[in-house]
Amino acid sequence: MDVPRVVSREDWLVNRRELLTAERDAAKERMALSAERAALPMVKTDKEYDTTMALVSRAPLAKIEPFQARMGWTVPWYSSYGSDFNDDFHVTLDETITPIEYDYRDKATLLAADEPYCIAGEQDGLGVFLTDGESVYHTYSTFADGTGLPHGTMMYDLIPLGRQDDGVLRHHDRCGG
Repeated sequence: MDVPRVVSREDWLVNRRELLTAERDAAKERMALSAERAALPMVKTDKEYDTTMALVSRAPLAKIEPFQARMGWTVPWYSSYGSDFNDDFHVTLDETITPIEYDYRDKATLLAADEPYCIAGEQDGLGVFLTDGESVYHTYSTFADGTGLPHGTMMYDLIPLGRQDDGVLRHHDRCGG
């Protein structure tokens, strides 16, 4: 394992100040992106979906609940099994149901990009909805790498050795946790 080089306190401080400048610039960009995200227009949804901070998986509840208990998660977790939710929001890719689209790209674009995901099956996605009275609006979605920051995994980039993974979320009780 490669570890950071050892330097004097003075050299470290020079490097840290340079990084601090870059971090501040990135924070400004992140704040500007957040403002743009907040200003995105909404799309009214006419179907009834759950609207809260919740996890939604395609698996039946009989599979979700034991896993949720094993992981010690208390956030509400719902099943979209038997509904159009995953297809409507492009997190299940099955071209027998709907044309492939993931991360705002169609199948041809995804295949041309030669990325290891995105052409079939369950994919990672995060959607944001707003309720206003009886109306539900889809306000934001992000996929693939875009879900890392909301998931909180990006905070591991702050520690000296980083995430030490390939960016894939792991179960705490499996695969080295």
